[in-house]
Amino acid sequence: MTVQAVALQPGSIFTGHTDREVSNTAGRIKKEVTSFLDMTDVGHRRMEGLLALWEAAYEASEQNWDGYHAAPVNAGSFSNAEKLLMALPLVVPAPEVSVHPNGSIVLEWHMGRRMAFTVSVGYDGALVYAGIFGSNTIHGTEYFADELPETIARNLGRVLSTGR
Repeated sequence: MTVQAVALQPGSIFTGHTDREVSNTAGRIKKEVTSFLDMTDVGHRRMEGLLALWEAAYEASEQNWDGYHAAPVNAGSFSNAEKLLMALPLVVPAPEVSVHPNGSIVLEWHMGRRMAFTVSVGYDGALVYAGIFGSNTIHGTEYFADELPETIARNLGRVLSTGR
């Protein structure tokens, strides 16, 4: 049975597509990514991040997806998050991926007690980040334009190196 996906926001990434079409697209992307990365351990990390992004976006594709009036995932935020995941070094583990109630994509790396780094990816390329590294904290905004900003890379390195 084919069901029409509901898209209540102009520009939704799932506008006008059936569940079957979205599922087929996700399957094709998984196959292409798997093939591209040649099923290496490192490649699995990137694939896991991309698949988590697609799953989170699909689950938040409708207005009020959380029952508290959340906006659907923003197409620009999704596109920027996908590019950001592809720009990460292959050794970076896949983040936990979620959608903020405002429609932006959130990437999180938790490496233990008081060791975490979070990046919220906006539709305009804004990367709003926050990190806790033991008793130290950091937060700020960088802009993404196809290359991983040095501040994001440095803070990812901080949380990942201490979480091993």
